[in-house]
Amino acid sequence: MELSATGDSMKMFERKKVSIFRNLVFSLSLKLLKKVLFFFQRTISMLTMKEVKT
Repeated sequence: MELSATGDSMKMFERKKVSIFRNLVFSLSLKLLKKVLFFFQRTISMLTMKEVKT
């Protein structure tokens, strides 16, 4: 009985680890996307400003 119980808890732990890992990757990719979008917006605005100046 104890063996199966520990096995189940280990499976649950593995699932928890996987879900935590997924959440981490998801949040990190979101942050990266925001940074990339911000960078693109800044470069585009700079380009348009240059075009407006000329």
